Amino acid sequence: MANVVSQTIHVDRAGGPLSVLMTAGNAARGHYLLALLEHDAFTVVKDFGIVKFGSQAANTHALPGTAAENDGRFLQAVTSVGIVDQNRDFAVFMDVLQDGERVATISDHGPDTDGTSDTVESELDAAISAVLATNLNASASKLIAPTAAKVKSAAAKKAKTKKNLQAKTKALVKAAKKAGGK
Repeated sequence: MANVVSQTIHVDRAGGPLSVLMTAGNAARGHYLLALLEHDAFTVVKDFGIVKFGSQAANTHALPGTAAENDGRFLQAVTSVGIVDQNRDFAVFMDVLQDGERVATISDHGPDTDGTSDTVESELDAAISAVLATNLNASASKLIAPTAAKVKSAAAKKAKTKKNLQAKTKALVKAAKKAGGK
């Protein structure tokens, strides 16, 4: 049974061309089937066929049409990689690029806990959402601002904890010196 990982990815509607880079981790041998599907998730826009994991050039696939034309379409990759170590670790990645820059990564990885086969199969699915760059920036700001606040709060708590620990340590040292002096 294949592991299935699904995700919605956001690209700039007015941005440049989209492409997909497929990679396998742990130097695993394997192959994948890659397809771009229409909004209905059944109609094939482009079938990239069965491809072996190999060089970046061989595993980078340009999507037809503009980013706006790909809005609502689906990328589907079905992968099969060999288990190369005794821990049964594996990793497969589908990087979506716009203008050659990574905008999203969909991945499946970990040890294969089934332990019954020499290969692991994964399905990586991406729903493409093309939005205006200003909306992308606004979405990013909404995500970044709370995270920055949490980091600042955590740093303040850490500093307060450190100060408390230093005070307690100082008090213990003082008490130990006083007890040793009696």
